[in-house]
Amino acid sequence: LEITIAYSGPVTQVTDVTVKDRCMKEALHEACPWGEYLSRAGWTPDGKFMYAVIIDRLQIRQAIYLISLSSFYTKDDKNGQPYIQCIYEETSSVWINVHDILHFFPQTSESEISFLYASEKSGFMHLNLITSQLSQAGVGYQGQHVGQGDVADNHLSCQILNEVAITSGSWVE
Repeated sequence: LEITIAYSGPVTQVTDVTVKDRCMKEALHEACPWGEYLSRAGWTPDGKFMYAVIIDRLQIRQAIYLISLSSFYTKDDKNGQPYIQCIYEETSSVWINVHDILHFFPQTSESEISFLYASEKSGFMHLNLITSQLSQAGVGYQGQHVGQGDVADNHLSCQILNEVAITSGSWVE
């Protein structure tokens, strides 16, 4: 859904409202077939990408995907190249708690993105600074499963360049 609001003068004087239905060119479940729930979604600070946090039914696997604006179209305009890329994936033998601790930093390079994300993979909730490699625009999801690690889609797997624990400890009182 796209809503465009035009203002004339003060913000309180709306002159025109346009609403467009937008659809994804490729369904998210095609890029992430194991995903059951969309637990979080939002925008990167520069507005270039939408992000989606996907988790499986048992809540033992989750991933963060970047989705380009060109992945969406209106009924009148079906141009554009879909781009969906996994930038972080985590699995656990126990329940992964869903949380809101995700902060993207402004992108300083077209080839990578950095963000803070909380994880309990150490057994305790800690902040991690993660930098992931981005594939070239238009190279992301192309009808293959993302993050599966197969030879055919190896370039689509989560390419984490650096992951640094920002906090540490056992949080015992």
